[in-house]
Amino acid sequence: MTDIIVEYLKQGINLFLNSLTIIMIVGTFAVVSVVSASVRTQEAANERMAEAAEFNQFTSGEVMRGSDVIAALMKYRNSIQITVYDGTALKIDSDAVSATDYNLEYISARVIPEEAYKPTVEFNPNGEITLIRFDLQ
Repeated sequence: MTDIIVEYLKQGINLFLNSLTIIMIVGTFAVVSVVSASVRTQEAANERMAEAAEFNQFTSGEVMRGSDVIAALMKYRNSIQITVYDGTALKIDSDAVSATDYNLEYISARVIPEEAYKPTVEFNPNGEITLIRFDLQ
C-alpha cells in the first residue's frame, strides 16, 4: 500500500514539474513575440527616418545646383519620375526617355550644371515620392 502512495506522489510531482516547464516555455514565447513586435516597429520607424533624410534635400525647398540635379537624375532614374523644366519648356522627363538614351551625356546636354534649380516633390496617397520636378531659377 505504501508503494502505491509513493508512486502516486511521484506522478503528482512529475505532473507538477511538467506543467511548470510548459508554463515557462509558453511565457518565453510570449515575451519573444512582444520583443519581436517592438523590433519590427523600431525598424519601420528607422526606414521612414532614412527615407526622410535621403529626400530632405528635395523637400526642403532650397535651390539646388545643376550638378546636384544631374546626380539626382542618374541616381533615381529607374525608381522615381524626374522632370526638369527650363522656364516653361520641358527639358527632361525620365519616364519618356528610353533606357539607351538616358545617360550622362543626354542629361548634361539638357541640364546646365552652373544654374540653380528649385525642386518640387509630389507624393502619392501612401506618402511615397512619385515625382521630383526641377524648375530653372
